[in-house]
Amino acid sequence: ALPILTAGTTTARMAAELSGIADLTVVTNSPAIAATLAVNETIRILLCPGIYDAREGGVFGAYTFEFLHGLNADRAVIGASGLGHWGPSDAISEAAAVKRYQKS
Repeated sequence: ALPILTAGTTTARMAAELSGIADLTVVTNSPAIAATLAVNETIRILLCPGIYDAREGGVFGAYTFEFLHGLNADRAVIGASGLGHWGPSDAISEAAAVKRYQKS
């Protein structure tokens, strides 16, 4: 399994839970999530490149999309800023773009 954890407080909690599992490979665009997972030396962390946004605590942009395009993840844990009638939303457009990214 190759899970992706996007930047955010909810996904950071998930990372803390995952840090106890051996021999995982995890993709994230969050340096904080990478640091949380790094306490377990058996976890392989693929950290997306991109432009860091301190408001979201993650990296975004063209480099991030190019990196994600080369992966085939089978699970994703995605946080959201809000949940409304139309579904989940995010206050930061760059974060929303990464969260809705789909390989074409």
